[in-house]
Amino acid sequence: MRVEEETRALERAQEELRVARENLLAERKLLDATMACLPGFFFMVDEEGRYQRWNKNVENTLGYSPEELQGRDARDLVPSEDREKIRKATERGFRTGSFEVEYRNMRKDGAKIPYYAQGIATEINGQRYLIGIELDLTKLKDTERALRESEDHLRSLMETATNFAVYRIAFENGDPEKASVVFVSPSIEEILGVTEPKNLNNWFENIHPEDRRRIIKAHFSLPRKTRADEAMRVFDSNSSTWRWVQFLSTSVMDENGLLKYSNGIIFDINIRMELTEKLKRKRNFRKRQTSLPK
Repeated sequence: MRVEEETRALERAQEELRVARENLLAERKLLDATMACLPGFFFMVDEEGRYQRWNKNVENTLGYSPEELQGRDARDLVPSEDREKIRKATERGFRTGSFEVEYRNMRKDGAKIPYYAQGIATEINGQRYLIGIELDLTKLKDTERALRESEDHLRSLMETATNFAVYRIAFENGDPEKASVVFVSPSIEEILGVTEPKNLNNWFENIHPEDRRRIIKAHFSLPRKTRADEAMRVFDSNSSTWRWVQFLSTSVMDENGLLKYSNGIIFDINIRMELTEKLKRKRNFRKRQTSLPK
């Protein structure tokens, strides 16, 4: 009887061990699958900064085999000028429980790739580790560089403009009465004859009385219209004459459909309007000449 009880107890223990092993294997598979699905690197390093676990992305991107990575100091894969940064981030992670750092990883061929790493400290079987993820910043850096170049081009365009001006106007809650100038070319001072171009109200001061109401109406129609195209006369104090200018404006809406920005350009069309007027007078003169009795 006792032998039978011991046998059943052993069988139960063996069954519990089998179930525990299966659960452990399932958890391991789930972890491996999670690591494989991550968009960047997954890593797990010990207190000496040596690799204990990682996902395939590390191998595929940096060009190292599993054998080359196992137990390797993670700082070996970082350019020498970034290693102190990694050392401090690792110390901070173990000391405070978390860390984040921006640095560069180095491929086996020597190419350097910008990365952002974030992780936390944890303890497994009495041993402390840092686990986390690393994301490739290459596209972000390229975007930032392109944005800086675009800003430089725009700034150059704004500063060197002579007979035209570019601008952006921001609207609070889509309200034309709560508009403010984000940026505008310095040349607008000459084109519109204003001395304080950051004050939008000044833009309307020198407009011909016959045109001012129409231009103000166009400004207030921007929340409903995606584009405005108007010609107007402004007073030129240097020559004491009225000059023709034209403005083209495009509306930018926010996610709620409210007017967010108005991007536009103002340019001098006085010569064009003068030529148009001359041609018009010539055509009228010819009409009168041909209509005279012979």
